Amino acid sequence: MKISLCLIVWNELQGCQTDVPTLPREEFDEIFAVDGGSTDGTVAYLESCGIPVYRQPKRGLNAAYVHADRMAAGDAVVVFFPKGTLPTGDLRKFR
Repeated sequence: MKISLCLIVWNELQGCQTDVPTLPREEFDEIFAVDGGSTDGTVAYLESCGIPVYRQPKRGLNAAYVHADRMAAGDAVVVFFPKGTLPTGDLRKFR
């Protein structure tokens, strides 16, 4: 089973700077982000970390989930909100 990790973001630069360096990348077959229209440098930061970013075509959290599912190549999609408040180590539990 292939597992995708999707970071759902919207102006989450600070949280991304905290969480992205500690993501257990080896646990996922792909990592990408869905962005709701960030203007604070979030997209540039994620792309500089090698994480593809897809702009969601429709606004709203539900639309972000739908777009994540459409963009994922994996059989399952784990969604994570990089806000710097949750332990990224917990992402290992999904494998």
